[in-house]
Amino acid sequence: MPQESIYYAIGRLSVMQKNTLDASKLERLLQAPTAQEARRTLSEMGWSAEGNYDRIAAQHVENACRLIREIATDEEEIDCFLLKYDVNNLKMLLKARSLGREAEDLSPCGVYPVEKLRKCVADRKYDGLPQTLKDKTEFLCNEGCWSGCMERRACYEAVSRKNLGAPGPEHRCTAPEAANGYRFSRAMEGPGFIGVQDIQTTYLPMGFSQFKIEGRGLGNALLLEFLLHYLTKPEYHLHVREALYLDNTLDLF
Repeated sequence: MPQESIYYAIGRLSVMQKNTLDASKLERLLQAPTAQEARRTLSEMGWSAEGNYDRIAAQHVENACRLIREIATDEEEIDCFLLKYDVNNLKMLLKARSLGREAEDLSPCGVYPVEKLRKCVADRKYDGLPQTLKDKTEFLCNEGCWSGCMERRACYEAVSRKNLGAPGPEHRCTAPEAANGYRFSRAMEGPGFIGVQDIQTTYLPMGFSQFKIEGRGLGNALLLEFLLHYLTKPEYHLHVREALYLDNTLDLF
């Protein structure tokens, strides 16, 4: 139940504000020359600097969400900010089901209990979920990563560092046929692939409508194949290819 005093909420936050990581403290952390120095700085700020850092960070997020719920005067307004955790949980559960795995690292910070989402996915019944949640859930259709990969985290972290220009170890993919790069034909054989038929007969009837295609940097020829597969009726594939190749317009993609 929400409490009724906005003054109480402001007072609680004001008292706790001294322990927050504000811009100046974050700048100190960024300036730390080594990881050991960064841990020491965190410890001086009153934050735990030992143990599993991801788990510690996740725990702080959970505590913050719990606090906001305790002091909020309007639950529905708070739900607007916490729905993103439900979206992420639902995506992870659906992905895990398609790969035949158990979903991990689900967040308890959302509006809907994790077990309720887990049961919806297991039973393939989504009537109890709001359309707002379904509208925000986006599916990657043509993922090329090997379904048995256990190094996704290291890969994603390496890509993020590279995009940010940050130093760090290079990740070398050890998946089968990794040396051959992305192949749309191989992606289509994966258990997590979502084709046109899947979208039309499975996902749309369940109320999901957001889908994305990866591979903007894979070259024009592959981009053309993605567009043909997802956006062009099969009987027109050859017509589109001929128009593009014969008119030398493939480079316009």
